[in-house]
Amino acid sequence: MKTQLLLLVLILLSGGAVFQAEASQDSRLIDAAEAGEVAEVRKLLSDGASVNAHSPIGKTALMFAAQEGHLEVVELLLDNGAYIEAETSNGCKALYCAAGAGQLEVVKLLLQRGANFSGQTRAGWSVLSNAVREGHSEVTKILLAAGADPEAVDKEGNTPLMLAAGNGTVEVTALLIKAGAVVNRSGPYDETALMKAAYAGHVAVIRLLLKAGAQINTRDLDGATALLWAAERGMTESVATLLEQGADIEISNDEGWTALFEAANKGHVETVRLLLRQGALPTAVDSSGASPIDYARSNEYQQIVDLLEGGSG
Repeated sequence: MKTQLLLLVLILLSGGAVFQAEASQDSRLIDAAEAGEVAEVRKLLSDGASVNAHSPIGKTALMFAAQEGHLEVVELLLDNGAYIEAETSNGCKALYCAAGAGQLEVVKLLLQRGANFSGQTRAGWSVLSNAVREGHSEVTKILLAAGADPEAVDKEGNTPLMLAAGNGTVEVTALLIKAGAVVNRSGPYDETALMKAAYAGHVAVIRLLLKAGAQINTRDLDGATALLWAAERGMTESVATLLEQGADIEISNDEGWTALFEAANKGHVETVRLLLRQGALPTAVDSSGASPIDYARSNEYQQIVDLLEGGSG
């Protein structure tokens, strides 16, 4: 009986050792793939490492290699049966990893091998939106040419065009417009790509969107236009560009605030100065009966108070 128990223990221990050896091989494969060590990857696969070895969150050796741009390793893994559509616990795939890192040649290879560019991660990001938000124009071009939808929205309601406009990536914005992105499409709060560009101060993108037909006086859910978005952030050059292109300087939001209210309330001296020079009314009142100077006083922006009392900037 004792001999049988001892034999069972030895079998269990040897099995555990084999498991540890296999796990060690898989871990080494992931490290080698991430480092782009082609010969080591080939050796480990030959020694029995799992081609679909993955980290605790499900990130495979293929994903690591794809993200780092190791084209030869990616090809080697695929040739040995790596599952191209494997997902992490967050829903990321190899193509998503490569696109977000701007690895153009890897993206091309994965697409050639049939990688799916539709679908989203758990957070609602598509392969295209990942490339767009990181500003990778060449990857964006390849994905659009392959048929990626320029109108696919993420879970926050942003289209790729909104992401590009907010980031100020002119080339990516132009690519999306050329691919048919709807310039005046609005998000869940009726915000547009133009508003996002104005808020972030991306003048070149503002001009591009307007040239493509963006409506300059469109309102968001609170009644604000792109001009008010720019004024709130103190983006003086954006304000100047929008006014030059025909934005209504006295248009107000649902509370009766014009661009001058927004700028005065936030203490943006140069924006206030510009608006006054362009004819903004310092005596305008909002729905509560307060004027821009009232907000400037309450926030102790004395320089703005002086400007508003002068009335001309």
